[in-house]
Amino acid sequence: MAALVCGLFGFFLANSAAPGYWSIWARVRAWLAAVRLRYANLVAAGRATLVAHANGGRDPLAYLRDELPRHRPASCTNRSWHW
Repeated sequence: MAALVCGLFGFFLANSAAPGYWSIWARVRAWLAAVRLRYANLVAAGRATLVAHANGGRDPLAYLRDELPRHRPASCTNRSWHW
């Protein structure tokens, strides 16, 4: 379904009178890819923590301590994804 929506949206943009939307669409896709990667890394660190704890690791929270400093909360005034 998502591929169909993306395909239809791409068709609309390709045949529209506003080609500037392509650059916006490209930025949205890049931002979404970065967000997915960021939270995939956080989930992987959480899973590694659980596995290390289950296996009796000496410091299972080290995985989360390494990953969490990269995940500061976004503020409303300091956005890194300017349109």
